[in-house]
Amino acid sequence: PTFNPSVAPQIAIEHAISKEAIRMSKKQHMEMNFNTREIGFLDKIKLKHKDLENITEAFYIEKAQDAKKFHMYDISILIGAGGVLSHTESNEQALSIIYDGFQPEGITEIWKDKHFISPHLGKLSAVDEKLAAKLMIDECFEKIGITIRPLSQKWKQDKTVLNIIVDEKQQTIKVGDRLYLPNKTGSFRNISIILEKGFYLNEQGQGLKFESELPIFIDASMEDSFESENRAMQLFTDFDDIPSIEESFTGFIQQKPIISGIQEHKVSLPYEGMFLVKPGDKVSSDTIIGENLFDPPRVYVISLFDKTYLHLNSENIKKSLLIKEGDEVKFGQRIVEIGDRTFMQELQFQHFYFDAPVRGKVEKINLDSGTIIMREIQDYSTKPKKINVAKKLNVLPKQIKAYMKKGGGDFVYAGDSIASRMFDKSTALPSIVSSPTTGTIKEVNLDTGIVTVQYDRKPYLIKAGIKGKVKNIEEGISATITYTGLTLNGIIGFGFKASGKLKFIKNISEINKCKEDEILIFAQKIDHNILTKATKKKVKGIVAPSIDSIELVKFIGKEIGVALTGNEDIPFPLILTEGFGNFEMNSDYRKTLSENIGKHIYINGHTQIRAGVTRPKIIIY
Repeated sequence: PTFNPSVAPQIAIEHAISKEAIRMSKKQHMEMNFNTREIGFLDKIKLKHKDLENITEAFYIEKAQDAKKFHMYDISILIGAGGVLSHTESNEQALSIIYDGFQPEGITEIWKDKHFISPHLGKLSAVDEKLAAKLMIDECFEKIGITIRPLSQKWKQDKTVLNIIVDEKQQTIKVGDRLYLPNKTGSFRNISIILEKGFYLNEQGQGLKFESELPIFIDASMEDSFESENRAMQLFTDFDDIPSIEESFTGFIQQKPIISGIQEHKVSLPYEGMFLVKPGDKVSSDTIIGENLFDPPRVYVISLFDKTYLHLNSENIKKSLLIKEGDEVKFGQRIVEIGDRTFMQELQFQHFYFDAPVRGKVEKINLDSGTIIMREIQDYSTKPKKINVAKKLNVLPKQIKAYMKKGGGDFVYAGDSIASRMFDKSTALPSIVSSPTTGTIKEVNLDTGIVTVQYDRKPYLIKAGIKGKVKNIEEGISATITYTGLTLNGIIGFGFKASGKLKFIKNISEINKCKEDEILIFAQKIDHNILTKATKKKVKGIVAPSIDSIELVKFIGKEIGVALTGNEDIPFPLILTEGFGNFEMNSDYRKTLSENIGKHIYINGHTQIRAGVTRPKIIIY
């Protein structure tokens, strides 16, 4: 990140975002992996407390032969891990994030990963399981508290919920209360809970006793309230002076570099393809330097051990393979055949072979797992290929329509079934017609019974984007171009890339005089209205210091992710030099851009802020 929260209001906002992220993740996880069902009458009467079943959802893990039910109050330990949790100023703040985010019910013990190392311990366990377990116990998990959230169908303000006795000191909890009981000594305490009628924590009844050394947070509120939770746990103490986000950034943002002179610009294809230039070639912004003729090659992972009819195992797979790594195989070519077969196995009419599902290259063979990895070879012909489907199915031309599995305009790969005729009165054996080539079904002719397939997709072409000279080519991957000019970087960008003439906008009304080949530079904050006007003028792109997030969302049409950008479906690329909020452009950037009006400019909105930082690029030449 370019900024870390440093004062209480900023930290509170970060914690609030973390809570919402946990809530969203939990909701998505439940929807993806569980079913919620209304509990049936017989289930209810079997339970000790029927009312409890009415006031909480039951989640079911669906398996092939059984369904296991659980409730939120069945979760006894909840562990939180993440950078925000491991860097909280107190355990109370971490407890608040985990509790408010996950919203457990009943009695739950809360732990945190104090150094955020749990993701790495999984990898370590593959090397040294004992060391990983030791680190997890000694250095990873820290118990930070117990949360108590009663359940009830009827919540009435100030109604008594429970009485809690901690080491003989009794306190009454009413609806609306939130109480935090710290334990600074860390010694074990005897705890008793007596619930009022109509309130539950689990299926054990209304009187509970246990022993613990942990702090206790009791939540009997009817709605989320940051103020009441903050008072109870003393999460933050100073909210009197709340600086704006702009004020917070002012003293933090470092001076932006402007690189000048002879530089290098790397242009990469989305996936392996072909470059049309060579080292030493001079290029302009519109020079097409590379192409991907086809879609990304398909990768096949073939798990032979899963195909039980082959009777393959780690002992016989090596001698059954008919291929090796590096081989190029044809579609339908036999790649595995079991040679040692008994007479009884032959009589079972089973297949003891497997054919290649694609024309491809054998990239990897793993004998231990029985896995073959093949990458498709893309040598598609652009010539139309005619298939006499009527003849192959032995039907009249006009009848093929009833047997077609694909229709006009459908894209098919070599080997895909385009028509089939199963058992009927006129045939003894099923017939399947596969496409002999990859492409689009251009015609289904009911007069001749012929289907025409042709590859007609347009290649993806990539331009140099700038004026310069090709320095080197990484075969099929990228080209490096040297140029003389200025390079600046934005904070975040959206949309792909564009080249044009630099136009510095001093007054908003100047948009009306913009031309289609111009990239507009704004020194002040922009909004949705400016973006809409620029769209109508069909400009090539925009560079501006800032915008409100809500304005950008309105322009893009959906919520945006910021971890990886550059593929948004917008009319032109947009680069922000400062970020979201109300910022003016950095003075050096403003001066440089205003002094280069009319020059060629290249912008690329691609941004990546995780796993290798990439900032949007601005090149003036």
